[in-house]
Amino acid sequence: MGRLKMPLSLSDIRNVTFYKRIDPQAELLCCEVEMRGRRYFFHERSQIWSRLIRQLETLPGFRRDWRALLAKARGAGRRMVAFERSA
Repeated sequence: MGRLKMPLSLSDIRNVTFYKRIDPQAELLCCEVEMRGRRYFFHERSQIWSRLIRQLETLPGFRRDWRALLAKARGAGRRMVAFERSA
């Protein structure tokens, strides 16, 4: 995992996956972004979450219904690929 500067280079993004993680206080929405052969982790409590999501939603073919799909999933561990770039 690494640190990214915003805004992201959308052309470098290969995969965006969302999932839930159980935190001692509540379920936490999380996102992994694969870029340049590395995976970057974000969660909904991070300061850049809203900005990140707005930018990711501009990717062509990005699944904007990812929140609804995760809301239907029970518990942690369910992963939902919202974007995947072909090689």
